[in-house]
Amino acid sequence: MKPKTLLSHPALCFHQMPSIRNRPIIMAATALLLSASMLPINAVAATSPSKLGADHRVQLLSPPSSASAVEIATQYLASHAAELGLAASDISSLELEHQYRNERLGTNVYFQQRVNGIPVFNGITSFHVLDSGEILAINNSAVDAIDTRISATQATLSAAQGFAAGLQHLGVQAGVIEPLLQLDALRQGVAFTGAGVTRRPVPVQLMYVPRPDGQVRLAWEMFVMTSGSEVWYLHVDALDGSLLERQNLVTTLNRYRAYGFNSESPISTEHPNDLHHDLVTETGDTEASPTGWHTNNSTTGNN
Repeated sequence: MKPKTLLSHPALCFHQMPSIRNRPIIMAATALLLSASMLPINAVAATSPSKLGADHRVQLLSPPSSASAVEIATQYLASHAAELGLAASDISSLELEHQYRNERLGTNVYFQQRVNGIPVFNGITSFHVLDSGEILAINNSAVDAIDTRISATQATLSAAQGFAAGLQHLGVQAGVIEPLLQLDALRQGVAFTGAGVTRRPVPVQLMYVPRPDGQVRLAWEMFVMTSGSEVWYLHVDALDGSLLERQNLVTTLNRYRAYGFNSESPISTEHPNDLHHDLVTETGDTEASPTGWHTNNSTTGNN
């Protein structure tokens, strides 16, 4: 069985680790940026407008405009807060985080929800703006009435205490916790040495984490690589040290959807029988394919 890192949310705030030594942790954070689905989506997120009209065809959400994509998105937020399930006061919590343009598809604009400079987990509102200035799609997972939901504005536990609590929740024995370098000041971020648990620096920073009961808890976010098959992403409550979320960003891949040994090619027209996929455990010739059916994130040369 070979560990394979899952690319998972996007939603996570475009974290930047300033040291090259943090590259594995950067990769883990980047993984979380790409999709917003590994950890539970909060129960108090606002809504996204429908991408389909009454005729079930794609509907554009705004008329053509010569303004920039950021201006178009910002104006839409200001005038359509209620349609997005947001209070007017929530709009100021959405800060432009990133934009990029595809020459053929238009521009994507991302807003990150923040409270006093601290990001809200999964609190992303994104726009896809065509070159004509029309808005094609909006995806919104910002939290509504955010100011009324947060548990605190100041942490009771320090970053070091939060890190220690996180290690306890992982059930590992830690050595001396020493700060390595300062990260985002608004998030009171600190990168710590591995405390004998990992040789990788551990970034610990504040984040607001929506909960199923509607609260948004102030928490310490951290990435802890305890082994090659365990990269833990944790949310530890910044007030009492309780564990809010724990997710291993690495999973084991050893079962596959595959065509059976005697199946025809899926594009064959000669014998269109038994072309279904079967869920199978990895099998194969260890001499012909010594690394199995995949190596890391690739199947090139393995089959």
